[in-house]
Amino acid sequence: MKRFVGMLLVLVLVLACMAPAAAESTMFPFLGNISWDTPAGEADRAIRLLDFEERYNYSVEESKYDYYKGKLFGRNTKWLSMDYQDGKLNGIYFFLLKGSQNYKKTVSALTEILGEPVEGFLIRSVNGHEESQRSLIWENADTVAYLTGVNGNAPQKCQKGKSAFMVSLQHKGYEKLAYQIPEESKEAPADQAVTIHSNRLSKESNGTSLQKLAYKNNTDRTIDCVEIWSVSYDINGMFLAPYGHYRFSISRLNVTAKPGKASAAVKFAGAGVEGARSVLSAVVSYRFKDGETVEIPEEERVWVRYTLK
Repeated sequence: MKRFVGMLLVLVLVLACMAPAAAESTMFPFLGNISWDTPAGEADRAIRLLDFEERYNYSVEESKYDYYKGKLFGRNTKWLSMDYQDGKLNGIYFFLLKGSQNYKKTVSALTEILGEPVEGFLIRSVNGHEESQRSLIWENADTVAYLTGVNGNAPQKCQKGKSAFMVSLQHKGYEKLAYQIPEESKEAPADQAVTIHSNRLSKESNGTSLQKLAYKNNTDRTIDCVEIWSVSYDINGMFLAPYGHYRFSISRLNVTAKPGKASAAVKFAGAGVEGARSVLSAVVSYRFKDGETVEIPEEERVWVRYTLK
């Protein structure tokens, strides 16, 4: 019996050693080596050792917000804040004044920790609706980071030293703010119920930008309304935010198309973004004449690029 118990203990120890170690929380060397696991008091001391001084703090229910002023990368920072939820650090934000060196050092520091960034949008909920801004986005197992220019400026303007910018570091699961550009398909599949028949960008004589869209009905029932979303790109392939802040330009085609036929083209004033040279567009919903509406799930939407001439 003693021998059996001894063997059982050895087996338990072996299994314990084989168990995967818990993943370490991301550490931020340029912020005094704090991580998402750093207790609030220790995080505060680390930031103060970087010559930041606390300006004020406040609490809302289970959330606490600390604001500081000081320097990052040897340069003035307008402010830095750390947000806590239930006593755990969940968000770090800082605002840097314009300057190409500020941008270069920030991007270098984040890339060293989180890997290469991608371009996308930072999404915020403002007064009950979503607004977006072009951003650089970094992501690893527990962190997502965004760099956005102030006043709607794109990261490229920050890179040239012509705009101040803000960096948001978010602990995953705390608040999802980012929207990645949808995956592009070379062409719509043949069995897709509704496809984009034509997609053109033009200008009125008064300079107003127009997007002209038509759809094709590939079903055996008459359709009288289709909604199409588009993401636009400039001549250099950089993302353009429709109307300066919204995520997509949204076009609703209230025109009828019989089975197997294309609809008439519909013009949308301002839907085509100024300076756009191509768009990534997808059908997101359609309505049959009898009133039945079909919403296409996000993961099933087919995004096709159209070059605008």
